[in-house]
Amino acid sequence: DWSVTEALLDLGITPAGVAEPAAYAEWVVEPVLPQGAVDLGLRAEPNLEALVALAPDVIVTADIDPALVPALEKIAPVVVFNAFDVNHDNAAAAKDIFLNLATLTDTRAVAEEKLAAQEVELDAIKARLAAHFGAPLPKVTAIRLNDTASVYVNGANSLPEFVLARLGFANELPQPANRWGITLVRVEDLAA
Repeated sequence: DWSVTEALLDLGITPAGVAEPAAYAEWVVEPVLPQGAVDLGLRAEPNLEALVALAPDVIVTADIDPALVPALEKIAPVVVFNAFDVNHDNAAAAKDIFLNLATLTDTRAVAEEKLAAQEVELDAIKARLAAHFGAPLPKVTAIRLNDTASVYVNGANSLPEFVLARLGFANELPQPANRWGITLVRVEDLAA
């Protein structure tokens, strides 16, 4: 799972293998995945032969089909996180996963330093925004381009929405909560 990959890289841990590393480099971009991570196939359908050959100490993933876990457990111990769910706070889950990975990899001090630095940075950005715009801040909406005809609009329970709210912004185009906190919208419908 790429959210787990990002967290491990932020902790200074390079995974021995990653699902779809070329797509990770295109969609996630940062943190940069160092060369050498074995391609473990698709996120939804990992290449079990590649995993066996890798002989990992542990397999760490999120939101995987529970039916895959018994096959993975034959290869190595498996840790599965619930990262995205309509029934929980995705931002809180991301923080919990980060701290649990830090505990698993003996990098808890690094994780706590990074989280503290993140809070300091968000406070500084919030102060600069308030100084620039005054109160209230303009409403904004975070989107991600999907293709030439559609975008993903971030709404309730998305990580960008959490960050924007933390900075003091209200969402100009609120969307209902769903598993990932995003809604696919046609570009032509944005004008409405």
